[in-house]
Amino acid sequence: MNVTPGAPSVPMRVLHNEARDAMLIGYTEGDPLREVSRFEMDPRRDLEANLEEVFEALNEPGPRLAQFDAVRRYRAERHRSLSKGDVLFYGELAYAVAGAGFVRVYPTRESITFR
Repeated sequence: MNVTPGAPSVPMRVLHNEARDAMLIGYTEGDPLREVSRFEMDPRRDLEANLEEVFEALNEPGPRLAQFDAVRRYRAERHRSLSKGDVLFYGELAYAVAGAGFVRVYPTRESITFR
């Protein structure tokens, strides 16, 4: 989210889960996903730290995170907060927001509506 120009980066894509019960039961294989945001992350940081930062930034960002362009764009586009069942693609690896933390998932290309 805070990548210095010219520094290494990895793409992060944020997908909202559009299944009716996703916020209750989490991600289920085949759930319809809609890409709502994308930006770059620093791959030199721990994966879990990057995922947690995105979750925090797209829910209740404090002053440190609210300053980032990606967060301002996300809010300006009036997206809802990240919830259980939503998916974050870190490069080619997908992680669903779980009740606590994240779980590795394998969504199909057919289940995703791209931005």
